[in-house]
Amino acid sequence: MTIIQGLIASISSSSGGTPPPPPPPTTYPATLATTGGSLYFDATNMDQLSDPSMSTDYQVGSSDFTIEWWQWMLDTSGSFARPFSMGSYPNAILGMSYENGSAYFWANGSAVLPFGYTRDDLLNTWTHVAISRVSGTTKVFFNGVEMATTSVVYSIQSSDYFAIGNESNRSTGASFGGYIKDFRFIKGVGLYSSAFTPPVEQLTVTAETKLLLSVNGPATHQTDATGNHTFSYAGATYADVGPYDLALYVDAGNGSSYSLTDQTKWLDLSPAGNYLDLTNVSYSSANSGTLVFNDGLGANGYASTASTSLAAAQSGLTPRSSISFWATIQSNNNFQHIAGMRGGDKFHVLLLNDNTNLECRVETLSVGGSYFDNYVNISSRLGVMTHYAMVVNGTRTDTYVNGTLFNTNESITGTNTGTLGALTIAQAAGGFQAEGLEVSQLRYHNRARSPKEIAAEFNATKARYGF
Repeated sequence: MTIIQGLIASISSSSGGTPPPPPPPTTYPATLATTGGSLYFDATNMDQLSDPSMSTDYQVGSSDFTIEWWQWMLDTSGSFARPFSMGSYPNAILGMSYENGSAYFWANGSAVLPFGYTRDDLLNTWTHVAISRVSGTTKVFFNGVEMATTSVVYSIQSSDYFAIGNESNRSTGASFGGYIKDFRFIKGVGLYSSAFTPPVEQLTVTAETKLLLSVNGPATHQTDATGNHTFSYAGATYADVGPYDLALYVDAGNGSSYSLTDQTKWLDLSPAGNYLDLTNVSYSSANSGTLVFNDGLGANGYASTASTSLAAAQSGLTPRSSISFWATIQSNNNFQHIAGMRGGDKFHVLLLNDNTNLECRVETLSVGGSYFDNYVNISSRLGVMTHYAMVVNGTRTDTYVNGTLFNTNESITGTNTGTLGALTIAQAAGGFQAEGLEVSQLRYHNRARSPKEIAAEFNATKARYGF
């Protein structure tokens, strides 16, 4: 079964087939937040976070429970990679194991819930995993989609310490390589009995929560938010990436984002509040609503964030960010600025020189800093509503057209330093202006999004534009 990554709306399963993509959202959930990082586990080092207490908190017996977490799997070398385990093979008391196309939920030394998947379902993308027992029925979910179920009840009692990123006795084969965020263990309550939308904000402690690793920063990366457990760590480190990083979502086709009576602001549908100020911008009802940026009439049309918080979140870090939007780009001038950061450390997109190529550039202006360009020929899409996305991930930049990777480049060095300006649309610091640019559904994330997320966004929103 192919799992479609969908952070922007509910995913519902269909019997006997691949779950359909999520429907186009009208707004993002009101609770969406930009919070925290994650724990990074290096598989080659057998990284592990562990609680040696053998606490009764993990003894759920035959009662209901929930175990859930976000993960980004980078390494598939472990023959039985375990994102968590209480005990070790072949006598794991509790755990999840990914093994060559099959996954297993273990309880009391038995594979209680085996199910099939492909490594591509989990590799290089944020995936929410949940195991939930409700009234004696245990189910496993990937991204809210039910993968397996059983009504066999196993009494779970702790006889070994609880480990994350490996099994209790560290081994190469059990190493999980990648990121884990918001690992939560709930005793006595099963939260999920059917398909659901994965959490879109940092999890919180409830009365039944026995363990929650929120991972808010380097100083607290091994701290249990409940205050009940002290973890020791072998190599597990803090990483400045996470699943909740939407910092801006504006949609000209949504009245909550753009008002025909007040055409001076493009309101952010995420709670980050990074609205865009509009100058000399008009509204078009075409394509279910777009904003038109045009300087051909002598008045420069552009948009800019009122705050620099988008850029500030990237300052001092390895470059990681994503921007995506639907747009029609016209071929009537060189060096047209489409979208980007104004000032130093630019992340921007240009229509360059011959009126056929997007130039995607990232700059780091530290001592010895550099910049690089990623060119994408879009001559066949000029004047046509198209979905574009640019993802910066460390040394690499990827550019997508209609949900498909179009071009990539990997050469940048250094971190984001210097003076970062606001996000701008249709106008660059050097005065380069877009002409006849129409934009809608613009999203900015303070992290690198995965190919599956970009494809899912395109599939979820393309119907509005006749695809």
